[in-house]
Formats: sequence, C-alpha cells, structure tokens
Amino acid sequence: MPNYGDIHPAPFLSAEVTSNNQYYVVSKNLFSDPTVDSGGWHLTVDGDVDHPFTLSYDQLLALPMQKQYESMMCISNEVGGEYMSSALWEGVRLKDLLERVGVKPGAVKIVFYATDDYSDSIHLDKALEPTTLLAVRMNGATLPQNHGFPVRMLVPGIYGMKHCKWLTHIQVVTQDYQGYWQTRGWSDPAPIRMTARIDTPLIGSTVSVNKTTYIGGVAFSGNKGISEVDISLDGGDSWQIATLKRPLSNLTWVLWEYPWQPTSSGSKTLIARAVDMEGNVQDPQVEPPAPDGSSGYHTITVSVV
Repeated sequence: MPNYGDIHPAPFLSAEVTSNNQYYVVSKNLFSDPTVDSGGWHLTVDGDVDHPFTLSYDQLLALPMQKQYESMMCISNEVGGEYMSSALWEGVRLKDLLERVGVKPGAVKIVFYATDDYSDSIHLDKALEPTTLLAVRMNGATLPQNHGFPVRMLVPGIYGMKHCKWLTHIQVVTQDYQGYWQTRGWSDPAPIRMTARIDTPLIGSTVSVNKTTYIGGVAFSGNKGISEVDISLDGGDSWQIATLKRPLSNLTWVLWEYPWQPTSSGSKTLIARAVDMEGNVQDPQVEPPAPDGSSGYHTITVSVV
C-alpha cells in the first residue's frame, strides 16, 4: 500500500494543480502560435466512418462533458526538467464522437490535424479509452490560446506531443500514420516513462546539520499511478520510503516528501526514484529525451553546514 500522509509546505515544492499561466508550453512554431476565432471554427470528424459530421464550437460545447485531473509531460523533458504540469481539464470524450460517427471495420488509427499544420495520431484502442478527451476548459476557465484554444486533445499515458492543440480535424484511417514529430525521428507510441523529481532543496543549496530538511518533489508515471517514492542519501546504496500525498487522480503526478536530518557536514548527494502501481521500478538507465523520452534517476548535490 502507498505510504500516504500529510506533507509539509516547502519552498519550491510544486503545487498539486499548476495554474494556467505557469503550465508548461512547448510548440513547433518558432515565431507565433495560431490565434483562433471560435466563431468561425469547425471540427470535422471523417475518414473510414459511416456518418462523417462537422461541429461548430457551440455545438461541441453543448455535448456531455467530463472533468478529470491529469498531468502532462513533454517528450523533450530532461530528467528533473520542468516540462511537466498538472491541471483540471474538462471536455468531450473522443469515444462518444467515434461512436456517433460509426468507425468502419479495419480502422487502426485516429489522426489529429491542427490549425498550424501540425498532425499526430493514436491507435484506435487508445482513442476509445474513456479518459481520452477533446478539452475545452482548463482549471475551470476557457482553454487559453497558448494551450490550444478552442480545443486540444488529452490522451493520458502518452507524451504531450500527442495532445494536439488547435484541433480542427479528426480522421479515422485504416493504415499507419506518422505525424509531425514522428517524421523527425521521435517515438510514435510515446508512452510516458516514469520519473521522480526533486523540487526541494534546490541543487547546490545549503542546509543545516542536525536540523530537519524536508526533501520533496513530484513523481509521475502517466496513467499507471505511483505507489512509492524512494530517497537515497548515500549514493544509491540504501533507500528510504518517502511519504506521498494522495493524488487527485490516477492520471496525475503525486507530491512526496522525506524528512532528512543530516548528522554530518559536507557535500551530500540526494537521489529519487519511483515505483508505479503495477510494481515497476523507475528505469535507472540514463537516456536522453530523443527519441523515446528521457530516463534515469534525478540526482542533486547539496551542502550541509
């Protein structure tokens, strides 16, 4: 069972929910992103289907909505990086639209097209999961322009490049499809690789000997949940179990902390690792973001005086 409990507020510890203006933003567009007028926007759903249709923004908003807390991470995020955030989203289930349109036998992928000529795809079984949404609201507000207004995809368990922003067209296809980033060498299935990040204390900071310092951060494993976060204070020779704050959903990161009272001065190395709800331990192998997402344990050094 996860070691759930209360955690202490600490400087630089991430919030459970990231505000819209602090939520990470990554875009292929070097100079400017699209500015979309919802009045003239339409979403077309077609391809290998029985009943293609087009929706206006108001028609989409009139459909049944689902709310869910979900964290997201960019595939280009380094170990310990900041391209990871969490929000409350609201939108229409893609499953509902696909049932309405009538997917023909033999369909294998769902392709997403955006206003800025971006495209990506997911497999049909992923599209039919009840948590795959067309998001129209973020943290209770209308989806901001820089996060894909009027509509973006939410696809829990895979990296953010699949969460297509400024969506205009959904196409059902019977063959493979390689999107914008896949044609540039990045992963197509793109499952999120488990990670634990140390937010506090900051790398290179100074803490006091014989006084309690709360080591804290976040851990995330896509849609697999986190059952445990371990902290090493001796270079990985031994591990201590951190306290977890119960997450807002099984799709979000979890906040964690460990009370540390160093008994000697000097330079100290702190390491964090996570375990998911299926019992898988985070991959210690250090790998760069390209092409499948980074891996390895987040490691920092602090000074004890």
